[in-house]
Amino acid sequence: MRRLVLWLPATLFMGVIFYSSSLPDPAPALTRVVLDKVLHMSGYALLGILYSIALRGEGLRPTKMTVVAIFLASLYGASDEWHQSFTPRRTADVHDWLADTAGGAAGAIAFAGVSALSKASRPQRPLRR
Repeated sequence: MRRLVLWLPATLFMGVIFYSSSLPDPAPALTRVVLDKVLHMSGYALLGILYSIALRGEGLRPTKMTVVAIFLASLYGASDEWHQSFTPRRTADVHDWLADTAGGAAGAIAFAGVSALSKASRPQRPLRR
């Protein structure tokens, strides 16, 4: 049950990404005013954070958590681009995959940084004598 709670947010968000990749033009009004790469980066930044939360819950140390989260986001970005190659009026684009990877990295690194700052700012318990 604990693993389900850890991984459910990332899994659900992956489903949202998969569904939007299945649509020929998922957000036409939004893509007219926001660059496509910004959307890729922001979505995958969130995915990088969700992966990091799950991996921290699995007990990974911060450096390994960050590297694995970036790898998973990049891997899912690649699979998403491949999936889009089968969707009418969509194409697989290496630049989109790079934006996905950069976003995943930004999210994972930001999460690790905020976690480290949060841990450092907690008051230390006094030593028992």
